[in-house]
Amino acid sequence: MLSDVLLKWHAWPEDAMQLYTDVFRLGEGRIQCDGEAPGKFKSNPIVLGHSGGKGGRMHRKIMFEDTFEQTLAEFQQMDWAYMSACTYFGRQNSAAHQGKLWALVFDIDAVTDETLNNFMSGAIMGGAYPVPQHVVLSGHGVHLYYVLDEPLDLYPDTKTQVKELKFALTGRLWNRYTSTDENVQHQGINQGFRLVGSHTKKGAPIERAEAWRTNVARTSIEELNRYVDEEFRVDPNRREEGKLSLVEAREKWPEWYERVVVGGERLQGQWFAKEDLYRWWLRKISSGATYGHRYFCVMALAIFAAKCGIYDRDRIYEDAKALLPYFNSIRPDHPFTEADVWSALDCLDERYARFPRDTIEKLTAIQIPANKRNGRRQEVHLARARALRDFDYPDGTWREGGGRPRGSGVKRDLVRDYAAAHPDANHSQIARELGISRPTVIKWLRTS
Repeated sequence: MLSDVLLKWHAWPEDAMQLYTDVFRLGEGRIQCDGEAPGKFKSNPIVLGHSGGKGGRMHRKIMFEDTFEQTLAEFQQMDWAYMSACTYFGRQNSAAHQGKLWALVFDIDAVTDETLNNFMSGAIMGGAYPVPQHVVLSGHGVHLYYVLDEPLDLYPDTKTQVKELKFALTGRLWNRYTSTDENVQHQGINQGFRLVGSHTKKGAPIERAEAWRTNVARTSIEELNRYVDEEFRVDPNRREEGKLSLVEAREKWPEWYERVVVGGERLQGQWFAKEDLYRWWLRKISSGATYGHRYFCVMALAIFAAKCGIYDRDRIYEDAKALLPYFNSIRPDHPFTEADVWSALDCLDERYARFPRDTIEKLTAIQIPANKRNGRRQEVHLARARALRDFDYPDGTWREGGGRPRGSGVKRDLVRDYAAAHPDANHSQIARELGISRPTVIKWLRTS
């Protein structure tokens, strides 16, 4: 049994409150109490759960300092429950509302007694891996908790750096010696993990997730950096000019914060792709998703929804749930659940609208050609648009004085389609490629 392997390496069992007290510094006033007056800009963990079986309902709740244990016990009794190692401002556990990162957590699947022993030996005796502070037995695998000595403020550029560190470190921790599954699964820092003491998946060797303490000394970003190449390391002191955390933005522009972060007002300058893009991806993953990438295919569905301006979570949830029969036919012994679907939809946020194509490819293992738009090459797409223009205006009257298009729809569609196919292109690059002015590009990329 996995627990016997941990005992061999002098780990000891702990309850859920012991683990979460270590992660979130419970008792130190680091997170907000229920009813605590605002103004200290504290952020809190958020737990997600589902009760009532099939046809039941979702639950989301803030984990306050003074009611943490009570809320924990409530969610441990649900069908399933997840919580990340991030804290959030407000009630939404989205990337846009992240406040601090308290631990880096890695999920390794298909762990056996032999592979867990290999990992513990490599970490404690060989120095091949950092030694985690906690190991959670989640059913079919383990969650490795690396608790930071001081939580990281999640500034926009810090998030990018930590994502790169986590991707690189995942590749080191998950290998042929530590897992029997060769399909390494990369996860973001916003990923939720099965609540300690909550139910595991049906058919798992244990009924509830178990926590074990393996290391009493917390780690640091500097320590974790040692295990990856320099290009993937985090520099917490490096800040990109002009980028602020939500805490700083709230202090600097309180009215904007209330409108955009609290009220959900769309950011100026946001444009949306056609809904065809969302439907294309839904078709793509309904037959092309592979084991080890199912979660990220659903996560990308939420990202494509954001790119198309679709924020109906219930609709996207139902679309994703319809994929479950196919997803579970891939590996019936490792079912993909409604809980996994709901967790993946955390990326339904407007700030993911420009999530890069190459990262989606890496996460989902599905190729997304850079120069294609709904199956057409960019030059073909532009040629079709120009042909349609010339058909409608064979005498060239589509232009008025000064070269301005008589019909605005052509340039609007060209600009938006090109931008959707090239999310990393800036205004000047789009203008050069399409042969139009930069102000025209800016005009048609604004929210209509």
